[in-house]
Amino acid sequence: NLLYVLPLCAMNYRVDSLVSNLLTYSVNIDGAPQQRNVGDTYILQTSANLEFCDHSDSQNNIQQVTLTGTAPVSMYRMFVECKQLSTLVHDQLDTSATTNMRSMFQHTEKLNHLLNFDTSQVTTMERMFQNADFDKSLNSWDMTNVQNMEYMFSSSKYNQAIDWNVPSLTTTRYMFKSSTYFNQPIVLRNAHALDNLQEMFYSASKFNQEVVLDESPIDKTVSMFYKAKKFNSRVSMASALLEIV
Repeated sequence: NLLYVLPLCAMNYRVDSLVSNLLTYSVNIDGAPQQRNVGDTYILQTSANLEFCDHSDSQNNIQQVTLTGTAPVSMYRMFVECKQLSTLVHDQLDTSATTNMRSMFQHTEKLNHLLNFDTSQVTTMERMFQNADFDKSLNSWDMTNVQNMEYMFSSSKYNQAIDWNVPSLTTTRYMFKSSTYFNQPIVLRNAHALDNLQEMFYSASKFNQEVVLDESPIDKTVSMFYKAKKFNSRVSMASALLEIV
């Protein structure tokens, strides 16, 4: 009998353009730098971790990236510090097995178009858009398995209304810390696992909208609005207002 070994699913990645006139760039794969050619397509196994920009200031020239195939389980820090990245082509990328999007777009400055990821298995979005200029709605994303949203939009320019189904969410600590742009209503549905709201809006200087925590077991919002000087709205569940302390 013949034994057929199926190849591991993999993601194809290509840097289409740089801001500079350089023809090469380097990436980090599992912590090791690898030299690459602009315009060439490379393969990444789903178990590997890829970083495009963080390892060298000179690599902040990356402007457009195309991803196809099956995304890795972890997309942790994939585009962190990619300050010139403005276009991510991902319409043929399957992220249905990805669980980690932590810090994925942290410290990006020019990426601001719709992102259509399958996030159904993602468990952490911690710091995903921290200090990023991204400002497009994420209400089409499946948030049902996300547990951690700590610092998700901290110091960012995000300013979109939020209406998410979050039955697995446990912590939103510092989610909008120092977010001086955010001032939109928030509805977190089926938030029965949410137990940490610590300083969620710390120094969110413009925020003054209602927050609805549907089915949340929390009865006090300790320090949730610390230094959020304009907040004068309310935090509510389906049947009661929460005590703000």
